[in-house]
Amino acid sequence: MSARTKISDRLQEVVGLKADQASGQLCGAYHGYHVRLVPYNGSNAYSYMACFSLSQGGMQPRKEDIREIVKGSKVFYGRAQVKGFSVSFPLRAKLTLGKSVENIRTALDYITEQLGIRGYRECCESCGRETMTEHYRMGNQFLLLCPDCYSTKAGEITTRNQRDSMKEETVVGGVIGALLGSLIGAAAIVLLGQLGYVSMLSGIIMGFCVLKGYRLLGNRISRKGIVISLAVIALMVYAANRLDWAISFSKWTGGEVDILTAFRYFTDIMKEGYINLKSYWMDLGLVYLFSALGAIPAIVNIVKSDRNASSFEQMGGKDTF
Repeated sequence: MSARTKISDRLQEVVGLKADQASGQLCGAYHGYHVRLVPYNGSNAYSYMACFSLSQGGMQPRKEDIREIVKGSKVFYGRAQVKGFSVSFPLRAKLTLGKSVENIRTALDYITEQLGIRGYRECCESCGRETMTEHYRMGNQFLLLCPDCYSTKAGEITTRNQRDSMKEETVVGGVIGALLGSLIGAAAIVLLGQLGYVSMLSGIIMGFCVLKGYRLLGNRISRKGIVISLAVIALMVYAANRLDWAISFSKWTGGEVDILTAFRYFTDIMKEGYINLKSYWMDLGLVYLFSALGAIPAIVNIVKSDRNASSFEQMGGKDTF
């Protein structure tokens, strides 16, 4: 069992919130306020953001009030974020699970007490009405909504889905978009290579830009589009690595062989022994490995984001629309 799962289970017991398995968040009512606990630091399983939707006499929260609340306790980590009716408090993570859970409970007690003292009441995150609300995932957004706003946003997603379903995938446009996007990823590989680094960052950039480019000019992306994008990534990773070596070889010759010539005749340069083959193949393998480690998660996240964008559901529930 992961540390994130352990603290999620403990928080459900201690503060009574319900886990939303799809997002990893916890949500529910606490001392008269609906709250979402959102993981916000991937490197620390105990880091959470406490999110509220608040109104003070029909007005949006005052940043001065929120700053005073944060300054009044050491349970926070950094500044709170205020956007419209939404307020997010970053909670300090402790070293152990037990202390982290206790700090989160203390923070929720303190926050809800201070909100009550200042006259804040929970409200719909969209329209600001102080009425019955529930937590929903609307596409890729997580919102506290009243029934009317939920119906409105659900209708907007449904209409967008119907409009998108009428679009046909344009493979030629998608390939052009993927190639254009891959240039950004290739540039990252070459830049990092010239600095002497091999990083997953270049793979993340490559995967993101290739899929975004395909979808932008191809209208949509299907399984065929994903396969084509992967092929483009594989091709451009090789080309970028070859360009990186060509630049290095050109520098080694003091500019006697220009970069384009070195790139074009790189195979001949290798055959003539100017390049250490073992170093080259090892470097190419590492570039492919780190590119894959970065690109594959990026692709998975984009596909997941696209799938979520076309659906909506009540958080913690089983029904998805």
